[in-house]
Amino acid sequence: MNEVMKNLFTRRSIRSFQKQEIPREELEQILQAALYTPSGMNRQTWKFTAIVNQEKIQTLADKIGKELNR
Repeated sequence: MNEVMKNLFTRRSIRSFQKQEIPREELEQILQAALYTPSGMNRQTWKFTAIVNQEKIQTLADKIGKELNR
């Protein structure tokens, strides 16, 4: 089984995150991979925003929680 399929079949959702920052090079590689994923009719209508500032992440999480009544 190739490595991509192995990763897809063995992936798990994580709800407990570490406070460790992803190295910039790895983050850029993840975003680059996302840009190459297929889309419906190859329209590629998505946009990605990577926020690495913990304060901004928390502010965004609070606002989303408020909007979703959580």
